[in-house]
Amino acid sequence: MASSPNPIKILPELAALVIENLGLKPRRFTAALLLNMSIVYEIYAKM
Repeated sequence: MASSPNPIKILPELAALVIENLGLKPRRFTAALLLNMSIVYEIYAKM
């Protein structure tokens, strides 16, 4: 990542991912949510 991504741009995309994940089975949703959270953590750690 050359430049830090804009959190305001990323948040709606993350919200869309979470909404999509709500349609999955609970176990898969949990795995997807953990993956999303780890990505968010990495993004904020680099800021």
